[in-house]
Amino acid sequence: MRPIVVITYDEGDRCFKYINYGNTPAFSIKIDDVTLINTEGLRFDYVFPEEHILPQSREIRIENIKKKINDVVYETSTFELGALTPFSANRTFDVTIRYKNSENEEFITEGKVGQETFDFKRIKKIS
Repeated sequence: MRPIVVITYDEGDRCFKYINYGNTPAFSIKIDDVTLINTEGLRFDYVFPEEHILPQSREIRIENIKKKINDVVYETSTFELGALTPFSANRTFDVTIRYKNSENEEFITEGKVGQETFDFKRIKKIS
């Protein structure tokens, strides 16, 4: 009895979505920052918002994704997320999704996003 959370990209709605394939709700869902660029003098990350609850066997739209450039946070548009979307990404990125169940046990889902892929292979209980 546990949540299993992944993300997907809905091309029709032009948005990312969380999906809970588990049989219990997921709480405090958060994707670790996704780093696009990390070179001398420049760091560019996408920052995903925390979602408080995702019921079992449901999906929700991920809104208010921000970009962070050298620790300054900016709003984004759908167009600016193209580096992560499967049809326009030029590479893949490691993604870690963190969430809890109703008993406050922590889980992670790890995988890759971008360049025609949403590949989540590792789901692990961490506490």
